[in-house]
Amino acid sequence: MEEYAEKRDFQRMSVDSSLEYQVMSDDKLHQGQIKNLSANGVLFVTDHCVPLGINLRIKLSPDNKITPPMSAEVKVTRCDKHSDGGYYLAGEITRII
Repeated sequence: MEEYAEKRDFQRMSVDSSLEYQVMSDDKLHQGQIKNLSANGVLFVTDHCVPLGINLRIKLSPDNKITPPMSAEVKVTRCDKHSDGGYYLAGEITRII
């Protein structure tokens, strides 16, 4: 039996938290729900598809008061249509703000 070798540099953490984001060339805010987070990437669900390569500014707002909010700049690397009608957006975190 072959052993599985993780190819990611950073482990993903499951996160269930709201997210606010905007395309950096636009002022309109959008809402999303984070699915997972790593040291250099994020996956979230939203109602809008964003083209690959677009830069976003995101703000994570954890539901508990222990974890502070996080803001970052993200480059979209994937946008997949989900069966429930939403979109799964994946992005590379390029800078923590």
